Amino acid sequence: MFFSSSNSNISDEKNLSNDPQDLRAEASLKRSLKEAFIFNNTYQADLLESINKKGKIISSQPQSQPPQLAEIQEEDGLLLQGLERSVGAIIKTSAISLYPNYYQDSTLKPSITLGLNSILDLSYKYSEAQSVLFTPDQWRKLRTSLAKKGNARSLDINPKVEKMLCRAESLAENDIIKASDYIYKCLYRKKSKLTQDEAFTLFAHAFITEFIAHNQYMFDKSIEKNEQDFIVKFWGPLLEKLVQNTGLRLRRGESSCSILPNRLRADVRVIYDRQEGQQHQEHDMMQMEVSRMHPPKQKFDFDHTKLLVETKDIIDSLESDIKREMSCFPFCGLEIFKYSLSHKFNTLYVNNQVDYDIIPSDVTNFQFMRSFCVTLVATRDEWMSCRKPTMNAKDNANVLYPSSTIKKLTKSDGLKKSPSWYPPRPNKRQSPSIYI
Repeated sequence: MFFSSSNSNISDEKNLSNDPQDLRAEASLKRSLKEAFIFNNTYQADLLESINKKGKIISSQPQSQPPQLAEIQEEDGLLLQGLERSVGAIIKTSAISLYPNYYQDSTLKPSITLGLNSILDLSYKYSEAQSVLFTPDQWRKLRTSLAKKGNARSLDINPKVEKMLCRAESLAENDIIKASDYIYKCLYRKKSKLTQDEAFTLFAHAFITEFIAHNQYMFDKSIEKNEQDFIVKFWGPLLEKLVQNTGLRLRRGESSCSILPNRLRADVRVIYDRQEGQQHQEHDMMQMEVSRMHPPKQKFDFDHTKLLVETKDIIDSLESDIKREMSCFPFCGLEIFKYSLSHKFNTLYVNNQVDYDIIPSDVTNFQFMRSFCVTLVATRDEWMSCRKPTMNAKDNANVLYPSSTIKKLTKSDGLKKSPSWYPPRPNKRQSPSIYI
């Protein structure tokens, strides 16, 4: 993944904002602080007083360093040699201490958002990642012990289809358009005899070779393109073919997840529709975020962390006795990343990158397309298996979190959840009315 070097200038204004998203962010953080942490009494009193001063600026002068946070009480129980506190407590303590600089230093935003949501992100490899909170050996042990690999399944296609693809690959060495036309003809002639996986695999090979042949400008860095160019011209047709005849559909354009409407808005949602009496119900299977090729790092960071929070909300809505794991996709131009977020410990979520594919500007062999098709087909199968658990979610409107005050969840409730904190949009120039 490559980023452009441009960075947006973030204002250091201390003016308060009445933007609904900022107010939600403030309310969510306030709840997190009340429900999940234990501070020393003096700092807790000062903190809650500042949070409750609605609409009032405490001081225009630079604020002094807050008192040392007392140990945060987390229940993940994930301990490493050399650590006195759990991994969950460490990432959350860091996020709280860094929060005052959220708008002043954009490099801190990923770590703050992830920490406030109790997400340990093992996929993020840049210098400001959560790895700085641990020694290299501790981070290596975390990545090794909590690693998750992609689906190793192979495409189930018959020898005749395999022979067609080998013939097309041979043609592509000299004439990529001829190879694409050949696959389309095979698809049309054999359509009634093909399985769903075989039909999609042939379509993907024909579509991608045709796209490469006729859209070289999409690979040219000097020609400006936006995220809609990629979703409309490339990802849209492929994904629509992928979900054909499955009962799933794609919703493009920013919209709120059915689990928690009016919170974060995803660029693309995979939805399963069900009629319940006189009402139509949407059930979200996956969220996707889309950006142009080589986005600024700030845009990539925001989409990356926002996507994980959206996925966390879906996981939190599921029944406690099923597998608490969901995948999600960010698209960066013609790159696709596949992440797997799992709720493995009390109040702690772990993210891994399990697949990555990029569409090249020319075709030397079809191997990259086979790998690409395996990723998409395996993901579609995951969506299909998630339909029942998602429909059986306890409450589609409100995700239930442990209550601070301090009722403890019983063992029958399964893994304890962590409250979600929703990051404000990156173009917001004013801080929420909260000072820590």
